[in-house]
Amino acid sequence: MWVRALAVRGVTSVRALELWRDEQARPSQEQVATLGAWATGLTRIADIARDWDRPHSRVQNDLTATALTLIAPHLEDLPRWVQARSSGLGDEAIADLPGTMACVVALALDGWPDSGLPDIGDAVEALRRWRAGESVSEVAAALGVPVARLRRQLVEGHSELTPRRLIPSDLRARYGWTPSAISLYRRKGALPAADGLEGSRAWWWEATIDSWENARKLHWCRECAHAFVAAAGLKEHRTRVHGP
Repeated sequence: MWVRALAVRGVTSVRALELWRDEQARPSQEQVATLGAWATGLTRIADIARDWDRPHSRVQNDLTATALTLIAPHLEDLPRWVQARSSGLGDEAIADLPGTMACVVALALDGWPDSGLPDIGDAVEALRRWRAGESVSEVAAALGVPVARLRRQLVEGHSELTPRRLIPSDLRARYGWTPSAISLYRRKGALPAADGLEGSRAWWWEATIDSWENARKLHWCRECAHAFVAAAGLKEHRTRVHGP
């Protein structure tokens, strides 16, 4: 289960695991305490979401990340933990030696409590579908969540689906373009071809737009931070909007 959870984050080899471990910051005391309280049934995700003022899905992601960060340093110890349990040792005693918490041992060996998070296998399948360019509705079906909820999570940045897809509204925010300008740039081939369609709406991988922007010189208006693909467009804009 935890190997699959790491795979969602791109950790698919021993070397990648070592690098990932080195990059992770130690969870805060609040995060560790909350994970412990939730894993032992002292609080619910709904209660945590209210206390932290975060969406339910964000709390789920945070709990997963905290659990992974605490379990990952002990992955090589899991066979010994299993043997210790089979010999009659309790989780508290097993946790004492590596200096961790009993709830970390329980999570590592038993997975999420029955009232816990969605199946990690569903998350892996959803990520595979996302990276294959399937629609948001197909990805939502793999996760077992309503399409509207997943769309909201993507807009709010609370989804762990990566890499990011950019839709026309993202280009408007990034470059200050109007919908008609985006349509014009697409018709003239000034923008790269869309990586996919969601219904009739185009989307691009963020890396596609980043590469396009890095490969050409955009002309920016200093007054209003609008970008133009041609110097003539910037000149006309400055004259029309900001005066000579």
